[in-house]
Amino acid sequence: MERRYVCAYGASSTQLDSAYYVQCERLGSLIAEHGYALCFGGGTLGVMGALVRGTKKAGGHALGIAPKFFDTDGILHKDCDEFLFTETMGERKALLTAKSHAFVVCPGGIGTLDEFFDILTLKQLGVYDKPLVIFNLNGCYDALISLLQGLVRDNFSGADILSLFKVANTAEEVMAIIDNGLN
Repeated sequence: MERRYVCAYGASSTQLDSAYYVQCERLGSLIAEHGYALCFGGGTLGVMGALVRGTKKAGGHALGIAPKFFDTDGILHKDCDEFLFTETMGERKALLTAKSHAFVVCPGGIGTLDEFFDILTLKQLGVYDKPLVIFNLNGCYDALISLLQGLVRDNFSGADILSLFKVANTAEEVMAIIDNGLN
């Protein structure tokens, strides 16, 4: 049976409220418990590290993908079952996208937003029809969701963009959306 990957994007920051790490570690555990493998940007710190810790604690499979220039002490997670190296960030994004069956936008910064908008654009263009979930933990993406609604309201985007993603406030809600989209 083909391994089905959930790609999770998220912050590498270690300066977040601890609730973000706890809940993202819970999400990593649920990914494994629901029979999926984790595909992520390979980082050992922050939300990314929490996701892979949860996945591994639950006996799951983790695939890290990162450009070679990130391969320095303390940057990449060493407990991945597989690790793929790319030359560029663009190649990394393309490989994360190609390998994955669903996408979760965990709390993160500009890199996470870049990845979200890339998938959202590909979905709008009809290139992908894979589940895309915003993990709006503690309302961290309320402003983003409001921005997208404003783009629709002011006719910069069609209303269809709002149907291309789902919003979840808990790890359990994230998994319910993914399960529904993949089964």
